[in-house]
Amino acid sequence: MNPEPVPSEIALRLDQLRPDAPQVVPGLLIVPLLSGQPASLDYTSLGAAISAGHLVVREVSEGGSVPQLMVENAGDRAALLLDGEEVSGAKQNRILNSSIFVDARGKLVVPVSCTEAGRWRYTSRTFTDSGYVAPASVRTSKSRSVHFGLRMGQLHVSDQGDVWRGIDDYHRRAGTMSGTGALRDAMDQRRKDLDHALSTLTRIDGQVGFVAVASDGFVAIDVVSRPDVYADLHEKLILSYVAEVVAGAGGAEVRLDGRVDDFLARLRVAGVERYPSPGRGRDLRLESRGLRGAALLVDEEIVHLGAFSEPERPAAGPIPEGATMHRRHWRI
Repeated sequence: MNPEPVPSEIALRLDQLRPDAPQVVPGLLIVPLLSGQPASLDYTSLGAAISAGHLVVREVSEGGSVPQLMVENAGDRAALLLDGEEVSGAKQNRILNSSIFVDARGKLVVPVSCTEAGRWRYTSRTFTDSGYVAPASVRTSKSRSVHFGLRMGQLHVSDQGDVWRGIDDYHRRAGTMSGTGALRDAMDQRRKDLDHALSTLTRIDGQVGFVAVASDGFVAIDVVSRPDVYADLHEKLILSYVAEVVAGAGGAEVRLDGRVDDFLARLRVAGVERYPSPGRGRDLRLESRGLRGAALLVDEEIVHLGAFSEPERPAAGPIPEGATMHRRHWRI
């Protein structure tokens, strides 16, 4: 598939975002993002919908299927299932392979990856919200394999072996252990350290996302369209990046520099490939020099935008002239 220029919806969404004062912990800087445009779509988060008893997540059959789960939304509001968000229980814990919009009264099969290689037996009939989004390293490698799979017509299938290797590597780096290889066990065992960072990286009123900058050069963005939904997701998303620092990715001081502007400039000129989403809307896969990401577009609204930096390919060319972000907008 030949990518087209980044769609106007994403450029418009970036223009609507306004940064707030950076928040810093050793090894990580977070730039909170506010939105100048109210969301038009009404929806809730996976966690809130499960807690309210409206959203049920279960195996697709009694025997189960590792890469698929059944989701049924009995509520009157749509629900956003976020890329990398983990559910626990049933036959084994899973994470979402992409962001998915489940309509009110909707029922669908969703693509997932296993995050607990050593268990294939029921501990419950339905899943609960684990309270975590997978660490950034697991999310980014999974996103890359899902993108490649979509190009091959594999419908949001990840490289499961790569996901397991990423979880094993995270356990090694974090100094944690799990009898079933569960990612959740690693996060739980380092929870005290994670919570210490959370006490500094706090949510602000009206926040819809953030840019994360790590001391090792990694940059990422996560944005949703509703502040109330972001409020439900704030802790999960922040922990996705703090988890890497806790696992020894680097604790050096991070300063706000040109990396944010450069990253957003690359996002603006990224090529895009459009795919049907498992739920409502379109799954946009983004790729540029040193950057990869995805966006969920529903009724012309970017419900979730997530992108991350990755090592540049030697043959990559320069960013086109005139494609830079409004730099003063991002200087704080």
